[in-house]
Amino acid sequence: MPVHTIRDLPSDNNNNNNNNPSSGGGRSLGGGGGRSLGGGRSLGNGSSNSNNNNNASSSSGRVLSSGEAVSYQPSSANYAGGAADNGGSSSGGGSMFGGMFSRLGGMFSQGSGSTAGGGSYSATGQPVDVESQNRPTDPYQQQYDMNEDMFWSYNLHGITPQWYHTCLMCCCPCFVGPPCSPTRKQDYKNMLKTFCFWISIVQIIYFIVEVSVGGIDSSNPSIGPSSSTLLLLGAKSAYKIKKEYQLWRLFTPLIMHAGFLHLFMNLFVQVMICMGYEKTWKWYRVLPIYIIAGVGGNLLSCVALPDSVSVGASGAIMGLIGAKVANIIIRWKKIPTQPKIMQCISVGFIIVITLLWSFSDYVDYAGHLGGLMCGFIIGFACFAITEVSDRIYKWTIFAMSVGLTFVIYLTLSLVFGLVTTVSA
Repeated sequence: MPVHTIRDLPSDNNNNNNNNPSSGGGRSLGGGGGRSLGGGRSLGNGSSNSNNNNNASSSSGRVLSSGEAVSYQPSSANYAGGAADNGGSSSGGGSMFGGMFSRLGGMFSQGSGSTAGGGSYSATGQPVDVESQNRPTDPYQQQYDMNEDMFWSYNLHGITPQWYHTCLMCCCPCFVGPPCSPTRKQDYKNMLKTFCFWISIVQIIYFIVEVSVGGIDSSNPSIGPSSSTLLLLGAKSAYKIKKEYQLWRLFTPLIMHAGFLHLFMNLFVQVMICMGYEKTWKWYRVLPIYIIAGVGGNLLSCVALPDSVSVGASGAIMGLIGAKVANIIIRWKKIPTQPKIMQCISVGFIIVITLLWSFSDYVDYAGHLGGLMCGFIIGFACFAITEVSDRIYKWTIFAMSVGLTFVIYLTLSLVFGLVTTVSA
């Protein structure tokens, strides 16, 4: 049975080895395809000439069984173009025997090797990311990679995930991982560029004004000011809009809230969900959807609930969720299957829960429905421009979306102005 040997050759070797070319100054030990490792050291395959056969028995080299992987680190690092220290790696670049050495590497090792420079290569010569192969699978990272609507970056790199990270990823991912890491700092910078963040700041400031003016009314279940205070500061009032032409009351409710609980719930959805939408949609899509849906919700509220005093950004937020449905429909063939399923389940769950809650006491269901409907329709116009490649199809969707939104606005306005009866 043939054997493989590793030995040190004397510098004054026999003449029958002087003619053997070597890129590293070494002499090949095998006439059957030895691989020169440089510096006078050579790796044979057991099929050398007679002179070398006689010296094989007296050599101090280690005898390897056939097929055993060879790992040898010479004392002098003089490989051409970067030496290889593993049997499956290729020797230096630029040598005329480089390709032959790469192929012979597979004879000595079936696995992957590593170069002196730190790179790793498979038996076929392809680079291998050893760290990614050895790194344990992280379910949080997989969920984050599939969720395009997650605003906050995954911040557990190098940290073993704990059970409480599951809760934080669902309710407040900004607290996952080191809060001052470079990744998280970049998230804070990106947050300052979003419309959702700044409209949330405006809503908090305006709520402070509400409490400062009217205080806390004990009869308000949301822990906030009285309805008279809200009416004074710009709440939706069908009577004042119709009889006193205070049309600005269709807009001001978007930055007003009835109490602490109302503000907290809206800001939570606005920051956790809508800010994630804005990450990919950008502010110039979120802004028109937010306003159009919010005003549309207030218009429907004036028609369906003319005697109620309403405030809140819920209609605008529902408009962004409706626009997400339009976004999924427009990009249906572009979204991979698993992320598509996740998005459909997520959006469907939010819509069902919100609509069920909308018909409870002290909640303006008409504002929610109107915002959802207007956001869904105008969303096609916002996304068709960039997501649809066919020019005719693109502008047809855009025109139909804008036209239908205008028809809804006109219809609600006419019904409110001509049919709806309001009282002071």
